[in-house]
Amino acid sequence: MSNLQCPYCKSKNIIKKGFKKGAYGEKQRYKCKECNRHFINTPSEEYPLFFDKKTPEKVNWRDWLDNLIEHKDLHQKTSVSQDEATIELPVKKNIIVFSGDWHLGSLSVSYQEFQKNIEMILNTPDVYMVTVGDLINDFKSFYSLQPVLSQIASPKEQLVILKSICQEFVNSKKWLASCWGNHDNEFDEKIFGQSPVKELLGEHFVFFNGKGRLNIIIGDQKYIIELSHSYRGHSIYNPTHGQNRQLKWYSPDADIIVGGHYHTPAIQWFYAYGQRKCLIQVGSFQQDDGYSKRWFEPGVIGVPAAVLCANRHEISVYPSLEEFLEK
Repeated sequence: MSNLQCPYCKSKNIIKKGFKKGAYGEKQRYKCKECNRHFINTPSEEYPLFFDKKTPEKVNWRDWLDNLIEHKDLHQKTSVSQDEATIELPVKKNIIVFSGDWHLGSLSVSYQEFQKNIEMILNTPDVYMVTVGDLINDFKSFYSLQPVLSQIASPKEQLVILKSICQEFVNSKKWLASCWGNHDNEFDEKIFGQSPVKELLGEHFVFFNGKGRLNIIIGDQKYIIELSHSYRGHSIYNPTHGQNRQLKWYSPDADIIVGGHYHTPAIQWFYAYGQRKCLIQVGSFQQDDGYSKRWFEPGVIGVPAAVLCANRHEISVYPSLEEFLEK
């Protein structure tokens, strides 16, 4: 080390003093016995020196999987959504109304008819409700500004209204289940990745974030209801074509398959797989919507009512609760 000298005091009385880890590996460290200072003999071409640059630690993929499995378990525990649910009702003749596409907050909604329908459900014994999405209009942004400005309540106010409705149904125990909608779920998911409506409904009722299977138990009878906001395969010539496709490809054991989204109610009966099947398309309280009148047709109010028997496996469906009560 006769050619080494201390960069501080120029002394050649130098000894080795371990190694220093750096960005380029370990470097020999020296100590000057005259001034007691440490230094590294580094050629000028190796500067700059990084003495405390962090070097990432290599983590085995198995450790990553352990973390992912734990996080997935936590996610599933805290999620309000489910794929299947079973509900037992009293042993009597029960009526389930299928509603949806309320679009609360829109200028185009028939609010008097909506209130009349909700009051009838709340005040009629043995009547329960299942909804299929789009309960609020929820236009926060769109490719056209027209639907945003055609709201007479802001999305925040729409959620407040829905919370109040939910509370009355929580008290009456009449709202059984709900599912996703493109307005009240997907719109917010596109903007900020989650849906306040999903969290609200899932807190109080059974909630399906996609297609859901609802098993209704009445005495010895079990009725299977498949519901979703919409199904693939919609046809302008057959309003229940999407439900029919769902029945034949995915849900052959379902008694009722119900959807919404298209604002035109429809009911279809037929026998398949040795059983009576019912396909239901709910209507909408949004009747005077400009977008629908331009490209489709005005919405039609339709809240079909299914009567489920307790002493035999039999379903009767009426276009509305009023028609059933007036028969």
